[in-house]
Amino acid sequence: HPSAGPSWRMSSSGLLPRRRRLLSPRVVAFVVVLGLWSVAVAVFRPQLKSRVEHPARALKSTFVSLVTPHNEEEEEERHHLFPGGAAVLPADKEDGSEPLSVHHLKNGDATLAHEIWRSRWEQRRRHRPPANDLTQGDGASSSRGQQQQQASASTPSSSSAPPNEGSMTCSGRRVRRSEVIYWKDADQHDRDYLPTIPSRKSPKEEQFLTFEYDAGGWNNIRMGVECMFVLAHYTGRTLVLPPQQSLYLISKEYKRQRQFGLADFLNVTLLASHGGWRTTDMIDFVNTKIPGKGQPDALQGRKLWSFVRSIADGIMPPVGRKFFVFPPAGSDSEELNMERSNDNKQLPLVLGLPPLVGGGDGGSSSSSQEQAMNVKLKARLRSFVNGRQAISYYQDRKLTSARHLHSPGGGEHRILMNFYAFAFFEEPRFQRYYRRFVRDYARYRDEIFCAADVIVRAMRAEDNNGSFYSIHARRNDFQYRQAKISAAEIIANLDGIFPKEKGTLVFLATDDPRGKCVGCMYQRRPCSSYPVPKPKGSGCPDDPSWAAMTNHGWRVKMLSDYLPLVPHLNPNYFGMVDQVVCARADKFAGTFWSTFSGYIHRLRGYYGFPETTNFYHTKGKIRELHNKQRISGGWMREWKAGWTDDDHEGPI
Repeated sequence: HPSAGPSWRMSSSGLLPRRRRLLSPRVVAFVVVLGLWSVAVAVFRPQLKSRVEHPARALKSTFVSLVTPHNEEEEEERHHLFPGGAAVLPADKEDGSEPLSVHHLKNGDATLAHEIWRSRWEQRRRHRPPANDLTQGDGASSSRGQQQQQASASTPSSSSAPPNEGSMTCSGRRVRRSEVIYWKDADQHDRDYLPTIPSRKSPKEEQFLTFEYDAGGWNNIRMGVECMFVLAHYTGRTLVLPPQQSLYLISKEYKRQRQFGLADFLNVTLLASHGGWRTTDMIDFVNTKIPGKGQPDALQGRKLWSFVRSIADGIMPPVGRKFFVFPPAGSDSEELNMERSNDNKQLPLVLGLPPLVGGGDGGSSSSSQEQAMNVKLKARLRSFVNGRQAISYYQDRKLTSARHLHSPGGGEHRILMNFYAFAFFEEPRFQRYYRRFVRDYARYRDEIFCAADVIVRAMRAEDNNGSFYSIHARRNDFQYRQAKISAAEIIANLDGIFPKEKGTLVFLATDDPRGKCVGCMYQRRPCSSYPVPKPKGSGCPDDPSWAAMTNHGWRVKMLSDYLPLVPHLNPNYFGMVDQVVCARADKFAGTFWSTFSGYIHRLRGYYGFPETTNFYHTKGKIRELHNKQRISGGWMREWKAGWTDDDHEGPI
């Protein structure tokens, strides 16, 4: 019937649905071909796989092995290699493949592709952290372990065994095997250690130390904080942490937060776990620790610090070209200012003769061992002074009796120096202990090191030898114009230091990632307003871009190139991650006068890199860090006294 259509048929009973065939010839043919293809794949796949396999085709089997580890070692390795965050398989220029984002199925964590995983595994076996013994039976590692054991034997700890290797927590997982770990898990003695001087009169009530942040950037703040840590711990004072506030250059909004405090950057939870450490926050201090003194309407800004200064019982003396000196255990602090001198005048310890170990006047009653120790003490003191004056804390009754001591942190009270040059301890064991204390307890939060670990491993995977070099170039608001130079000048200044081979991998940490020198000023005018050539000595590079480095043949990478690997990283951590990544490079070239570069230098010391791998790209200062001097005051650079022992220059 014309109206029946293709799906219907006519019968004697009327219009009925048309019968359908169960299997059409096309379906049968498809099933046969599919079966033959499956047989072919099963037979020939091993041979094909052994010849060539694009990384993307290996993902499935790799992920299965990663998600379902077969033993505890594989489980630890999986979490170490892939601590979390997005990951990207870089584009392959040779085969034209595009960047590939990959995610495995467990807990939504992101991993890298099989080729990067395999490359990292091989690179980690070839590149062991020079200061972190991760293997057993290796000659170099055994030597480092012996050095650490010798160093720890002369510390306050009574244990002769070296301290445990450090660890960090990444994505809820404890990680021990990482080249970014430099700290140690302190032994029981170091964890509970609180220096005690028998003659020190214990205060009847709790004493406090409050302090204001430096007005500069984070690394200026960090330097002052480290000094306060040492002073508070040694004197037994409770350190009052400043409240969260807007900090210079690190106040980018993160999770609706623009004000930050120490707990946002330093591992204060670890610090609080120290048995000899006492701390409290500003609100608790004002409300409960000093009753009857009233409280401000708002604990913020200048109003807060004006209030804190007004209720303080004592103010820290200016320490610009000075340092604190602390007596040996068992000495009488009242006699420290009456040391023997040729004219028998009352002189500060640092200007007179150091006290003899064991007392006496150095005559026949002193043993040869004591005399030898005094020779070392004098040598250590001369190296430490460097034209500065001493402040003897236990001689100043205003300091020792003040229940609430305050450090204003600005003007002449600004504390801008390295912590190991801030206080001189007559007993070397105390000097060594506080170097370990700052190294192990005053360190960045684990999130920062975890992110740096991901980036360092990704960079090592990009180079056939697992090598890379690093540069820190400070520009923008930096006040030292002679340090703000072009990429071409940096290359020229590093000639013969960094490799000339094409493709050398260079990590660039800079506050001017776009190469525009936007914040660079000369005579209150932006550098961009001056024609080329720019005025000499203006700090305005003729070409502020970084193109010269690429044209030179370097493969230049910045933190922004690796942010897809750590997508949830707090933007205020970017500079700190930069520092850790730079610290792991084969060689490093920093900016002179920069405390940012200075801290990278110290981190490299913690990691065990020799001074000969550290440089400045600032003209006239290129090999400044190769100076044999161990210590000095000031802030412009770090010194190896911060991470080595004064006696044998080995690890602390």
